[in-house]
Parts: sequence; structure tokens; C-alpha cells
Amino acid sequence: LGAEDAELFIQVFGITESGNFEGANIPHLEQDLSKTALDTNEKGTPFITRIDGMLKKLEAARAKREQPHRDEKILVSWNGMMINGFVIAGDRLDDTAYIAAAEKAAEMIWSTMRRDDGTFWRVMFEGRMGTDGQQEDYAWYALGMIRLYDATGNCKWLERAQKTADTMVRLFLDKEAGDFYLTEGKAALFSRLKMKHDGATASGNSVALDVLSRLSRRTGKPEYEHLAEGALAAMSGGAAASPSGHAYGLMAADQFLNGESGPRAFLGKGVLKVEAGWTGDQIKVKLKLAKGWHVNANQLLEKDLIPTVLAISQDGGQNLGEISYPPPIMRKLGFSDSELALYEGEAEIMVGQGKPPKGEGNGRVILKLDTQICSDEICLGPESVRLQLLHRKA
Repeated sequence: LGAEDAELFIQVFGITESGNFEGANIPHLEQDLSKTALDTNEKGTPFITRIDGMLKKLEAARAKREQPHRDEKILVSWNGMMINGFVIAGDRLDDTAYIAAAEKAAEMIWSTMRRDDGTFWRVMFEGRMGTDGQQEDYAWYALGMIRLYDATGNCKWLERAQKTADTMVRLFLDKEAGDFYLTEGKAALFSRLKMKHDGATASGNSVALDVLSRLSRRTGKPEYEHLAEGALAAMSGGAAASPSGHAYGLMAADQFLNGESGPRAFLGKGVLKVEAGWTGDQIKVKLKLAKGWHVNANQLLEKDLIPTVLAISQDGGQNLGEISYPPPIMRKLGFSDSELALYEGEAEIMVGQGKPPKGEGNGRVILKLDTQICSDEICLGPESVRLQLLHRKA
């Protein structure tokens, strides 16, 4: 790089004499380059261009080395993790390329590594399959399918998540304890192990709790809730004794007991999907109800009913503007002598014309929706859900 550029590179990428990994240095950024430019009294864009030039020189030098061998095997569980990560990235960054990559991987696993009886191979290497799938393979793949369903709305992914979870329960569930074995019960020569502790990756049991919790909210099937309760009970003793060894499991437990966080939620056992997002400088909260179900409008004609109400709280107390509700549908139902004001099918609630706050966009906008879901014959209990959005950069 030359003396001057090398000195700057050392400063920016945290190179030290003692190193940061086993006595050697892994170049890394401790903050955004734009922030580094400000700290060093440099101009943002020219500074970043200069750093990019250094990286290209170093990449060319590295390319002259003998390349290390690459591990070419394909694992279902690790692909499940990757699918989860790509969907989250595509969802948060609004980048369809990430979603497409996740879908491609999901299709490959389903069509290539899944047998006709619904079981998975665990590993593929050079086109050859080997080793029966383990519990974590089913758990991670099912979670990836749920993520794809949430991001795309394609019911195919939810159906695959259910089929995968059902097979996981059939093959690995310890019916007495409520949690899951690592392997199938085919081999009687060895005792069956359970992976209960979260380490560098989450344990199969923690991911299973996450999967069952999410399915219970999306499908309306009570068996998933019962299974999640059993998995939580089995985990509770170990988590209380060693919380740091159950980090993912505790996150899944909190989600199961208190509801999911993020820009979407499912109410009424999947009857109502609520999704929040930015549309320009506005926030749109979209309600999507299953056929035959409705929620009461914000302005009611009957005082004894529970209205649909959205409330906004925002870090820093900044006002995003007024909340605008859609016009209601007027309908007379079997249990009422007069017309009622309803939302059914799809409805959108808009939040003001306020501009997002300036800055890095790291704060959160928290939305609270209160509603009650009904059909022509019954009403479910009132429900409340909290949604979270990141600030949009101004």
C-alpha cells in the first residue's frame, strides 16, 4: 500500500502488534466508514473511495496465494440458517435479491434432499446423499419456510413448514419430557442424545420451540401450541440454572409467551395478519383477514363493541402525524338487528405526513394495535399486539 496508505489502513481496520485473534490480525471495522471520515477530518465520499482502492490492492495480492480448500458438503440445517438470514436481510433492506436467493435454496433442499416419505437427508456431497436428517435439520428448515411465508405471503412455504415440523415431531419428540432427541430412534445400539444448550448456533430444541410458537400463531392448530408448551416446560429448568446457555431458547420462550416483535404479527390463530411498513414518509399498517372474519371499525355504531385502535409511540417523542382509518364497511350480521361498521378482507391504516427523523435511523417506531376478531357467529377475545419499525433515514 505504501507507507502513508498503510498507516491509515492500520488505523481504520484495527491492526495492532498483539493482534485480535490468536496473535494475528483480522482487519475489521469498528464503526461505519462515514463516521471514521468525520473523526479523521476527511470528506466522506473521497475517503471511502480511497479505502476501496486499498482493499482492491490487498485483494489482488491475496489472489496470488494458494487458495485454501473449500468444504463442498451441503447440510440441511446450515442451509436453513442461511435461508433465515437471507429472508431477514431481504425483508429489512427491501431487497428482493436476498429473498430470491432464499427461495432458490429452499426449493433445492425440498426437491433434492427430501425423500418421498417426508424425511430429509442430512448431507449432500458431490451429488451423493448421506446420513439421515437430524432434528436440527428439520427445525432450521421449517423456520426458514415460516420466514419465507411471512415475507412473501405465499402459502406454499407455510405448508412446507407444517409438513417439516410434523415430520420432526413424529421422528424426534420425547413424548414424556416434551422436548426433542437429536436423532431418530432407529438405532438401539446407542442412547439417544438431546441438544439442549445454545452455543455458537442455537440448539435444535430452541429452534423447535421457535418453530412451534410461530406455527401456533399462523395456522390456528392448537396442537402446535400444546407442543410449544411441552418444549418450554422441558427447557425451563436448564434455562433457569444457566440462562447464558439458553440465549436463543429464552428469546423463543419470550416470543411464545409475550408475542413476536417486528413489523408483522398474526392474531386470532392466523385469522388476522397485521403488517407495518414505510410508504414514503408515511407508515402503513395493513390488516388482512381470512374469509368470513372481520374486525370492528375504529368508529362504532354500537357502544358495547370493541373498536380497532392504533396507537404510536416513537423514540424521542417525535410526532409522525395523525392516524387515518379506512372507511368502514356497513353490514348486518346474524347476531345484530342493526348494521355494524366493520373492516374485512384487507384494510389499511395510515399514519400522518410527518417526515422520519434525521440521523442514522437506528431508533424504533413502536405501534400498538387493539382489536377484536369476529365472524358472523362468534367473537374471539380482544387482542393487543405491538409492532416495531426502524426509523427511515431522512
